[in-house]
Amino acid sequence: GSPGSSDATRGVHNFKDWPCYVQDCEGRTNGRQPPFTIAMDGLAITDEMMERWCMWFERHVQDLRKDSVCIAFKSVDFSNNRLTPRGVQMLFRALEQLAITPAELKIDDVEKNPHGSDVLVLSIASIIPCARPSPLGAEAGGRSMGQIREHVPTQNSREDHWANSIRLANGMGQFRIDMSWRDMDDADVNAWCQWFLGHRTTLGQGIAQLDFWDVDFSHNFLTTSGIERMLKTLRQANAIVRNLKLHHNNVDDSQCIVNLIE
Repeated sequence: GSPGSSDATRGVHNFKDWPCYVQDCEGRTNGRQPPFTIAMDGLAITDEMMERWCMWFERHVQDLRKDSVCIAFKSVDFSNNRLTPRGVQMLFRALEQLAITPAELKIDDVEKNPHGSDVLVLSIASIIPCARPSPLGAEAGGRSMGQIREHVPTQNSREDHWANSIRLANGMGQFRIDMSWRDMDDADVNAWCQWFLGHRTTLGQGIAQLDFWDVDFSHNFLTTSGIERMLKTLRQANAIVRNLKLHHNNVDDSQCIVNLIE
C-alpha cells in the first residue's frame, strides 16, 4: 500500500512527493528495476489532481526511457480516492499514450455521476486496441497486433540489465536468474542466449557446473520455441536449475516443455 497517515494524504498534493508512490520491484523509490508499482490508493485524489498527476507521470516515464529502463508495471492502484469516471478516463488516456498496460489496475470505489458507467466503459475500451497488453492477456503464439514496443534499449544497456538479473541466491554458491516481467519475446530470448553463453565464464572461473537455485522467465511473451532455445542454452552452459518458472507466457503445448526438461 501507499505510505499511510494524514501526512501522506497532505503530501500527495505536492508533485515533488509523487515519486515516493512509485517503486521498483525491490521496493525502492526512484529505482530502475522493473516491474514497477504505483500505490496511490486512499489519498483523496480528485479529478483535478489526477490531471496534474498524469502530466507529471508522462515526464517521469520519459525520464525512465532516457535511461533505457524497461517500462513494465505490475500494479497501478488508484482505489479508494475521490475520482469520478472523468478522472479515471484521464488515467486510462495517459496509460494509452505511453503504451503501458499494468498487469493489475485498481480503480474501485469510483465516485458516481449520472453518466458514470458509460464514461467508464468507453475509457476501458479506448485503451485496449493500442496499449501494450500485459503478458497475462497476450495471445498464444507471440505478440498480438495491438502490442507496441515503443522503446528499444541499446545493446549495451540491455546487456547491463541482463547482467544485473543474475545474482547469488544464497551463501551456498547458488545463483538466481530473474528475467520475469521483461517484455521478452522469442527474438529477445535468442539474443539473451547468445549473450549468456559469453557471460557464463564471468560467473565462475574454473567451475565446471553452475548451480542455479531458480531461473525465472515468467510473465513474458515466450512461445515454446523461445523456451526450447533457452533450455538448450542452459544445458549447453552445463547449468543445474533447481526451480524453473515459465508461467504466464505464450506456450500452447506444455508437454513439449515437459519433454525438454526430462
